[in-house]
Amino acid sequence: MRKPKIKDLIDTNILISGLVFLKGNEHEILKLAEERKIVLVHPEFVLEEGRSVLPRSFKS
Repeated sequence: MRKPKIKDLIDTNILISGLVFLKGNEHEILKLAEERKIVLVHPEFVLEEGRSVLPRSFKS
């Protein structure tokens, strides 16, 4: 019997921090999802908010 994967609900803070800062728990969560060890659950508003916050907060 296959073990079900853990589902992890993320918010905008985890998404942005995990993408920007490559050390820390938030980035580890994204890496686990990339390795298909967990499944990320993210409501559409989290992605929309991330698209809005990222350019304002981290200008190049």
